[in-house]
Amino acid sequence: MSERQTPESTRRNSVQCRSIRLADGNEWSFLSPSARFVPRVVVETDAVGRRVESIALDIKFGYPLHIEALIAELKKACEQGSVMEQYEAFFALAVSLILQVHDIRLQTVCELLAVGREELAVLVNDVLSVISDPENLPAANDPETSRREPT
Repeated sequence: MSERQTPESTRRNSVQCRSIRLADGNEWSFLSPSARFVPRVVVETDAVGRRVESIALDIKFGYPLHIEALIAELKKACEQGSVMEQYEAFFALAVSLILQVHDIRLQTVCELLAVGREELAVLVNDVLSVISDPENLPAANDPETSRREPT
């Protein structure tokens, strides 16, 4: 490592995450999906027939938009990309997931993700489990986690 930083000393507070053992032997945290409030415009008519617009919130479970875009890029690369495109998409996602949780430099993240060929499959599996583990998801039929109308 270029610096003697630890997961505990660099971790941001109040961030939902999961830990994975990386190249330095420490458990570093990766951003987990969480509740996201997405505003939407609701158009209705009032008692006298006038158009009334209000703002409602949809509650979704996922990642910030830039992370969602990286997940989509990884899926696309896996479906139709070269091995190099898959590699680049995976590491772009992994780097972003770590940087959301830890206040560290990009060089440090690259060093943490530098694993041998034997450990690469484990690293890929661990990172993909963070973004796709069903335990990270709320109950599918829970109305409190799906939509909230204006009051």
